[in-house]
Amino acid sequence: MKKTLTILLGLVLGLSLHARSDWFRYEPELRFGVHAGYVRSNMIEELPIGAKGSLSPEGGVRAGLDLSFSVFNWLELGSGLNFIGLCSRDEAWFNNVYRASYVEFPLNLRLKQSVFWLEMAIFGGVYGALGIGGSSRNEVGSYPFFGPDGIATRGDFGLNAGVELTLFGHYRLGAGYRHGLIDISNGTLANGARLYNEALVCSISYIF
Repeated sequence: MKKTLTILLGLVLGLSLHARSDWFRYEPELRFGVHAGYVRSNMIEELPIGAKGSLSPEGGVRAGLDLSFSVFNWLELGSGLNFIGLCSRDEAWFNNVYRASYVEFPLNLRLKQSVFWLEMAIFGGVYGALGIGGSSRNEVGSYPFFGPDGIATRGDFGLNAGVELTLFGHYRLGAGYRHGLIDISNGTLANGARLYNEALVCSISYIF
């Protein structure tokens, strides 16, 4: 009996050490992909008195290139280059529709687990974005979104997180949330409000 228990304990210990060695085994791999998706975006409005509100969300698009570097079989560093179009509506101010286009640079940590042909992952990190165009349209006319004649500065920075499912190593479905941390307003708003971007993103990717 003692001999049997000793053998079983040895097997469990050996399997545990093997699993641990696999878990921390360095497996460098560089992959890239392309993606496109739908964005449901909004701007959070924070007034000087501390009150917060939001405009009405509108739809947009995001497309770009994905780049990932596998560190271990469960951990990746992810980055890329995205085009993202954000849109929101201010129904209380001449039904204003704000549209802003950004070039976005994400940097994420991605935790993954594979089961046969299915890979499940969660990711989180930061993004930096640069505004490349936009407009503010209402019942009176159309105006720039960025610059001294608009309402916003071109730079944005924030957090993003989400989940992904990858099928057969190539076909990926993703959903995520991004929230701006810096005030993008340029100080020209009459009520002195601060503005922050936020968006929900759903995407389809192909990983090479």
